[in-house]
Amino acid sequence: MEKVQVEVQYKILWSKKKTESVEIVKGSTVADLLQYISFKENLEHLLMVYNGKIVFPHDTITENGQLVLISALIGG
Repeated sequence: MEKVQVEVQYKILWSKKKTESVEIVKGSTVADLLQYISFKENLEHLLMVYNGKIVFPHDTITENGQLVLISALIGG
């Protein structure tokens, strides 16, 4: 199976992690990647950007790249 390299950047206020690099099977979904890195946060308040484009959990990863996880600013 062909694999792709993904750098995951955490732009999340409560995350202790800043960045990590993972290798996943080409064609995996964003949800698969989040499960692989044990990301258990609520996706409702999260923006996900892959190689400069907004992505959703069902989108597939077909090339090496960078996934940025950004927490939404909420409150009043």
